[in-house]
Amino acid sequence: MTETTVERRICNAWIGRISGCMLGKPVEMLSMRHGAAALGSYLDRAGAVPLRDYVPLVPGTPVERHADCCKDGLVAAVPDDDINYTVLSLMLLEERGTDFTTEDVARAWFRWLPAMPGCRTGAKASTAPRPSRRSVRPSRRARRCSPQSRPRWSCCRLIRRASKR
Repeated sequence: MTETTVERRICNAWIGRISGCMLGKPVEMLSMRHGAAALGSYLDRAGAVPLRDYVPLVPGTPVERHADCCKDGLVAAVPDDDINYTVLSLMLLEERGTDFTTEDVARAWFRWLPAMPGCRTGAKASTAPRPSRRSVRPSRRARRCSPQSRPRWSCCRLIRRASKR
């Protein structure tokens, strides 16, 4: 594969990642908090079934919180935690290669995540690095965490696995 082909593929993958995040952002919390039926109901009400474009805004709904990501309000990608985590993963791979540890992930969170645009991590994400502050290894701390926070610590495994493909 030529360098131009690789660059084009990386650029297209990045555009796809950001587009996908912006597509789901307006309804992400609606579906997570109220389930698939609430999402389906919203899309029906918006006249967006099947969904073939960005999500239309129905005024007076929880989706209004992300009107800047809806079909008629989207002019640019807005800060998003999923995009931040993707960038954080790439930065970690560039700095440490594929031999990084759970502790390296925690240090990266401290070092880079708070500085990323629009970084408003949820409770699960914001509590993940705390064990390092208390000199407790994250892997040991993860066993004492709630089931919802465990996947955050396994993200280094997923990043490493994906980078070896």
